[in-house]
Amino acid sequence: MWIVRGFLLLVAMGVILAYRLGAILPDSLWSRVPRWKFEKSPQGSLRGVVYYPERPLALRTTPTQMGEAKGDRLHVGDSVEVVDEMRDPEGCLWAKLETQSGKTGWVRRSQLRLQMVDYTQEEQLEYFLEIALGGEFRFVSPQIRKWLEPVRIQVYGNPTPQDRQTLREVLCDLNGVTGEVQLSLVEDKPNVRLYFVPESDFARYEPNYRPVNYGFFWVQWDDRHRITQAKILISTEGINQQERSHLIREEITQSLGLMQDSYRDQRSIFYQPWTTTTEYADIDWALIELLYYPQVLPGMTRSQLLQILRKPDKTLE
Repeated sequence: MWIVRGFLLLVAMGVILAYRLGAILPDSLWSRVPRWKFEKSPQGSLRGVVYYPERPLALRTTPTQMGEAKGDRLHVGDSVEVVDEMRDPEGCLWAKLETQSGKTGWVRRSQLRLQMVDYTQEEQLEYFLEIALGGEFRFVSPQIRKWLEPVRIQVYGNPTPQDRQTLREVLCDLNGVTGEVQLSLVEDKPNVRLYFVPESDFARYEPNYRPVNYGFFWVQWDDRHRITQAKILISTEGINQQERSHLIREEITQSLGLMQDSYRDQRSIFYQPWTTTTEYADIDWALIELLYYPQVLPGMTRSQLLQILRKPDKTLE
């Protein structure tokens, strides 16, 4: 009996050691790492293959949560084409799909997971590491920093009606991919303060401001690298509405822990040069969701992330 127990103990210790060294990865983690680059159909629309819905996705008759479920459902392996996109009154983005088998209907864009072709597994991982490790305006150790508590945003200053609409859209998009960390607007006790004020006044609200930036964020974290507070500054002067809508999306997203910019993809919200894109690129959805997987922990280094994320994926070959 003692020999059997000793053998089982050795096996268990070997499994734990192999897991810590990255030799064993829970299938549930790597299978959830999406490849979110669409290819274009001859008609110019987006198409791909459903990759990993946690449950079959119900197609709805209209782009709203109250839309009647048609009975048609999407499953892993369904070939789909995105023929339209639309936001509902709450600001949430919906995609209208057509499948090769004749199914049609709407799903929340943040629920859609498609196997894509533009980014390889390694390219997507490298982009994530580039954006998620370190900070844009200060030298910090290259480690993961993220929220583990609800993000409560209070608005100050003079936002336009379109600013408020953009804010609702961004929060709805993010809440679809940040898991248990949900974002909301509050009237008191915020942990994120969002200011709409002239750029010339930014330093009054955040002493760490670096001029000249028409959008700026500054986050604070504890000794375990959990983000606890943030300030976001959006200029009310010197830029037009589209530029302001872009900055609202970019600065809120970066304040979640994706704090670096990059020259890698000009379609991305994280593109370093000045852009005015007002929607997430498909790679952006993937990076945000990857940061907020429960297995990606505050304080993780590049080597620790590679241990849990780098694994050959034979299903895509």
